[in-house]
Amino acid sequence: MSKERILWGVKVSPYVRKVQVALHEKQLLYTQEEILPTAMLKATGQEIPVDFSKASPLGKIPALQDDGFQIADSSVICAYLEKQYPDTVSLYPSDPQQLARALWFDHYGDDTLTSIAYQKIFFEVFAKPNVLQLPADEAIVEKARNEELPPLLDYLSEQIKGQQWLLGDQYSIADISIATHFIGLKLSDYIVDSKRWPDLSEYLQRVFARKAWQEVLEG
Repeated sequence: MSKERILWGVKVSPYVRKVQVALHEKQLLYTQEEILPTAMLKATGQEIPVDFSKASPLGKIPALQDDGFQIADSSVICAYLEKQYPDTVSLYPSDPQQLARALWFDHYGDDTLTSIAYQKIFFEVFAKPNVLQLPADEAIVEKARNEELPPLLDYLSEQIKGQQWLLGDQYSIADISIATHFIGLKLSDYIVDSKRWPDLSEYLQRVFARKAWQEVLEG
């Protein structure tokens, strides 16, 4: 008997996309329930489904229901999938030092990169006008694009230099957690300058050429 697996969250969310890619890499079937975070549902006068509230007590996305088990937060969900389905492709290295680096990049994506790419660019340029019907704060966007984001891209470009993936030869959760934010940037009309950051630009092309990414982005 097949499991019922439901992923809660809108596809444009970098965190939801992160879990989607992990599910596709592991070839795990799921149903997508498109839903905004609770704060945005309230702001736009929409109902909050009971099942979503149970799966995500903090009202954030993504949340996962897996055959009766419920859990929220993209990093927690991905770690759960890794342990729950050990016979699928591994996204976490077994080597302790490589695992530490993978977790570091996962944190860098969810904490540092998101603070600029998501909160100051994607939210202002895409989410505010399209979801909340509010104008973007152009001063915030301009500063983020020209002053705050470039140092983060400098760091990532240096980390990928001479390597296929962030951990060298092993594709991992590190690549998923970082790359997901560049889809949000693209939706916000920001493309990584291939002349200024050639290594990073080529790396992102490799990531997005993977079958799992193609399936998610075309879905």
